[in-house]
Amino acid sequence: MDINLANSVTSPKLQTNATGISVAYQDADNKLAFLKQYDNDGTELWSTDFGSHSSETLNDINANDDGSLTVALKLSTTQTNVLRYDNTGMLL
Repeated sequence: MDINLANSVTSPKLQTNATGISVAYQDADNKLAFLKQYDNDGTELWSTDFGSHSSETLNDINANDDGSLTVALKLSTTQTNVLRYDNTGMLL
């Protein structure tokens, strides 16, 4: 099991899509957020964090019809971003 996921999950968000299941979560201190994509058998296909910021607050994720994921998160006290990843984990 992913040690980050096992030890420090807060505000988990789950979405199903054509590829499998997407999980977004953040650590207990709201300083790191993660996005992971698993296939239907539970094998991790890709994962990403959102870089180093003073804080990261995960707001929501959405699975799009084309297999991409849209993530809304606050990356600092003033900066809110909406990011989109394709079905291979590449930032669009």
